[in-house]
Amino acid sequence: MIKGQITCRHCGIGAFTKKMLEALTSLEGRLPKDYVLIAHSGYRCAVHNADCNGSPSSRHMSGEAIDLHCSDLNVIDLLQVVLQVPEFNNGGIGIYTGRREWLHLDVRETKARWAYENNRRISTERFFFG
Repeated sequence: MIKGQITCRHCGIGAFTKKMLEALTSLEGRLPKDYVLIAHSGYRCAVHNADCNGSPSSRHMSGEAIDLHCSDLNVIDLLQVVLQVPEFNNGGIGIYTGRREWLHLDVRETKARWAYENNRRISTERFFFG
């Protein structure tokens, strides 16, 4: 189950692409039924995306991205589940650790990986190769 901020905080619109909905359904199906995914940011309109310093080409604005964590798993264990979902494994995954921890997941057509710890960019090696 996904709870939290799926719709835009600015305008209330919330629209994921079919591919994103399928990927999220697949992710949910890989978790125990009582586990909860908590969305920090789903769909964003251009105004909200600018307000939160999102990339001008953010996939949140096209309904292809979500930032989330799981109340029952740490971010590294959730990452292992996410990597089993082909749309995410072949798309974009950003890892954010430190004071607050979450994953950015998107269904872009090319694989992309990045990581930040306490708002500082770090190597992804320990997350994806270690």
